[in-house]
Amino acid sequence: MPIDLEPNADGVFPETQVSLNGTHVFVVHDITLERRYHDDTPVQNATYKVKLASGHEIEGTLDAQGKAKLMGVSRSVTVVFGPDSREYERADTRDNPDFRGPVSDSAALFAKYESKS
Repeated sequence: MPIDLEPNADGVFPETQVSLNGTHVFVVHDITLERRYHDDTPVQNATYKVKLASGHEIEGTLDAQGKAKLMGVSRSVTVVFGPDSREYERADTRDNPDFRGPVSDSAALFAKYESKS
């Protein structure tokens, strides 16, 4: 028996009760996904995959503000985000005054221990 769920005037899905040899309560919610970097800038246009408790999966893409809204889903979800759609760009290009060079010359170490085997 199909059940049509419609949001109310506020865009919120109400609890819905259906009798199927007893009463079953279906509860659905709206979920807002948001992904941001440590400096609070949004992860733009990243893909996401939401796995519902039922096992169904929903895939989509965040907007330029790093957000997406899922309507009419359960609250028990698992979310996996993909990478930002933009190319990586170093934000702070200043030199690190505490950097003292590499700890070791890995090629020289490799050559040193390779000759002993």
